[in-house]
Amino acid sequence: MSKNTLPEKEKEKEKAKPKSFLETAMPMDLKGPSDFSMRIDEILYEDAVGSHDGPGDEDEFLAEEEELVAQGLMRLPLEEKNNDFMKNPLPRVSDEAARRAIRAERDED
Repeated sequence: MSKNTLPEKEKEKEKAKPKSFLETAMPMDLKGPSDFSMRIDEILYEDAVGSHDGPGDEDEFLAEEEELVAQGLMRLPLEEKNNDFMKNPLPRVSDEAARRAIRAERDED
């Protein structure tokens, strides 16, 4: 009988097959915050997005907002931002209904 028996060939195929991120990460038993998927941008980009410690960043942002408000192109929020919206269930829209809505929106232009 040849050295490469059927189970060995299958194992070789499995090794050669590219793995998805989850197939790679799951055996690693990675630890992280329980709300990681909900806060991915905040966690990964906290310094770039969530922090305004850079020189003049916050002042520039506020000046731009004030200019947009003065031009009537923006209004300031009435309440502090919260993530309650993210707790709502996802809408159930068929692919075809979404395509029709996109086409209708494009046709209006």
